[in-house]
Amino acid sequence: MPRKPRKKSISDIYHVTNRGVNHLSIFAQNREKGRMLNLIRENCDKYHVGIYSYCIMPNHFHLLIKASLSDLSAFMAVISSKYASYYNYKHKRSGVVFQNRFQSQCIEDANYFWNCLRYIHLNPVKAKLCKDPRSYKYGSMNELCKIRKKEILDENVYKKIKEFFGTAEQFWAFHNLPDSSNKLLFIDIKEEEFDQMKEIAVEILKSMSQQYKESMKEILEYSAMRNEFDRKIKTALNISQCMVENIRKQVLEEIY
Repeated sequence: MPRKPRKKSISDIYHVTNRGVNHLSIFAQNREKGRMLNLIRENCDKYHVGIYSYCIMPNHFHLLIKASLSDLSAFMAVISSKYASYYNYKHKRSGVVFQNRFQSQCIEDANYFWNCLRYIHLNPVKAKLCKDPRSYKYGSMNELCKIRKKEILDENVYKKIKEFFGTAEQFWAFHNLPDSSNKLLFIDIKEEEFDQMKEIAVEILKSMSQQYKESMKEILEYSAMRNEFDRKIKTALNISQCMVENIRKQVLEEIY
């Protein structure tokens, strides 16, 4: 079956991610994370890409990147193949290293851009790898704060931050907003995508609880309100009824 053509962003900005094959932690060691960052830095100019945010996690990575679709594909092919060669040689193995071809999400407005950047920065915090994203050596928040100079980020991101937030304090305050302030869904590894959907479902349930003056548990027990909840989730997340029921079940377990 032929692959679907990759969707082109009207802004040329994409959120890109990929993970290790079979859930393999391909960036488990700090040296491996550093190698991936070096490959990104070494190939940015060559392939005319601008990096606005990045984070290397133990088993996957995130990039917020500006590039033409052809340059993006060429850039990702090079850094992925070079990292795979490095990883296989280092671990005396052969075969594929990444799960599939990289995933990409079009970022076409300011709201999505800033919330995606924030989501990438907070990835290691949610994974409990650090308490403060500024201290995570393999994420761009560390570079933005000049804690450890890597020179990967495009200079335009500094201009964007100054124009949109004004001060570093306001930019940092944006990262400290509660999760409920962000209702957007971003591509990630499957486990984290499901957690995002569940968080959005809980916010919908809380809103209905306030609207109907009923507890969240009661809303899920009464068929009419439960069906309304299902419809709202399905519309908000654009998912199948089977996935809706799975999310509802998980939310119900948390309530109990």
